[in-house]
Amino acid sequence: MYGSSATNRKTRSGTQSRAWAIPHPRKIATCLATVAIVVAQSTTRGMPQAGQRGTAATPPAAQATPANPPGPSQPGSQPAQTPAPSAAAGAFKIADQGTLRVSPGVTSGSFFVSSGAIKGGSDVKPEALVDAARHLTLKDGGPLAQNVSAITMTFTPAYVTGTPATGILWNVPFNASVLPYPTSHMRRVLISFPGHPDLDTWADYTLTNVPPSSATFEIVDSGQPWLVSWDEGPGPPTYSVLAKTEDQPIANLRLVQATLRDSAGTRQIDGTRVTLRDVASEGKPINLGPREVRPLMIQMSGPGPSGSFTGTLRFAADHLTLTRDVQLQVKATSRSAKVWGLIWVFAGLMVSWFLTAGLKPRLARLQALRPVAAMRAAIELFEREVDTVTKKSPQPPPPILSSLGSEAEELRQGLDTTVLEELGMLPSPALTDEQSVASAASLQKRLDETSGRLAVLMIVLREGVRPLLRDLETGADPNRVATALSDIERALPSLRTAEEARAKITAARQAAFRIAGDVAPRGAVADNVQTIDFRIEQTNNVVWFIWACVSLVVAAATIFPDPDFGGASDFALSFLWGFGLTSFGASLPSLTTGAIGTHVGLSLPKTGG
Repeated sequence: MYGSSATNRKTRSGTQSRAWAIPHPRKIATCLATVAIVVAQSTTRGMPQAGQRGTAATPPAAQATPANPPGPSQPGSQPAQTPAPSAAAGAFKIADQGTLRVSPGVTSGSFFVSSGAIKGGSDVKPEALVDAARHLTLKDGGPLAQNVSAITMTFTPAYVTGTPATGILWNVPFNASVLPYPTSHMRRVLISFPGHPDLDTWADYTLTNVPPSSATFEIVDSGQPWLVSWDEGPGPPTYSVLAKTEDQPIANLRLVQATLRDSAGTRQIDGTRVTLRDVASEGKPINLGPREVRPLMIQMSGPGPSGSFTGTLRFAADHLTLTRDVQLQVKATSRSAKVWGLIWVFAGLMVSWFLTAGLKPRLARLQALRPVAAMRAAIELFEREVDTVTKKSPQPPPPILSSLGSEAEELRQGLDTTVLEELGMLPSPALTDEQSVASAASLQKRLDETSGRLAVLMIVLREGVRPLLRDLETGADPNRVATALSDIERALPSLRTAEEARAKITAARQAAFRIAGDVAPRGAVADNVQTIDFRIEQTNNVVWFIWACVSLVVAAATIFPDPDFGGASDFALSFLWGFGLTSFGASLPSLTTGAIGTHVGLSLPKTGG
């Protein structure tokens, strides 16, 4: 027993001596944790708040003033001494709601960073922003909490797509120095444009290696319309997207549905034309590993309809119930559709020319010839009346009847179509509105003068010649009758109005038969006829040629840049634009037959009661 006890005491004594010689592991871990906390506190002391912009390269102790004016979380801060950044400078967004997730045991991954429109100060050139966007830098700002083990994060951003004016997308691979499982905490990163410290932005994110509950994926598009030209380019039209997985891989990623219709819902692009392709694994199923980002292409086989189509592309993968939808707008056109647009514009020009330079002058000509024909018919009736009086008068007939017949014939010939055309009194085949008014005024003046002259001849015949011949039949002195008729005949060329004719007849009868009474005063002679010779046909053809050339040039400048030209309404509007009724983009239902008649200057007949 005693030996045993001695042995036990010896063992305990030896154990105690070894415990004092080597520290306990729990104490070592406590010391290391204390050192890590002190280091984390010194690293995060003086760090800006989340969302604060400023230059991160300067140590906190060297910063004389904060980068931004004081906010609610910074009471008592001094005003910033640096220029205020653009309002869009902080419009950066980390994908996945700002979560950076890796699998347990993995210390690297990648995530997307996107921005809105970025504008620098007034002295910053746009090309400088473009170059800076391709050299974006991300600097780890450490954890937000102070009781987190020391982790160093490094980022290597890569430009993906976009411009500072429209927004930019970056893919940012990252690496953590150490990431024990489980880890999940908030951290901060400084996003910087090299050479533009006023655009620097702090952003918060969550770093975790806790796996998600199930596999998932995302499809990221550029947000821009897909411009398709069916007959241009070496191959089928393509549209780029990015596929991104989380912690779990996915198999057989594919496009399962494509619904693209026009705004009216009457036309669509056949969904079987649209396929998803992976250039790296052509002809094989598209499989993505964990946390993988892969560029893919959506391809559309043609030819197809032209126009603007909007709809949804739906993506799915094997063994997953979830699907991802991408809203897409397709603007499709072709070179042949644009050429046909120009042809329809030219057809509209030709129809407009036919109506305005053909039918419209023809109608104006017919309307002008109607009163001319009526005046000629009146002159012909007067000539027949002169012939009748001549046949009934004593032989030989008095010379005044021959003078009346000759002058009536001259009046009738003066209204001949050929004579009126030579004098420019009829609308020509290439008549403009101004010329139509001028020719109508000249023709009206001609008709007024002819009508007035015919009235004088009729008064001389009916109130002068015929009564004197009746006096001769009733026994009047033939010499006196002949004297009166001769006197009237000599004055005939100078008679301009009916009043002058009646006054002359009265004076001749008084002088021949010695009849007392006052003689009507002689009227003033009217001015000579003035006509205008219009040389318009050649000039009007030149105007039409220039108009057609300018119209076709404007149409080409409008049609060819249009990315979705080629629909039926596009061709109809092209024709109507060439016709002169509307402009590109106008509404077809707003056009009526009344508008067409107003444009070409035609009066449409009214029907019904």
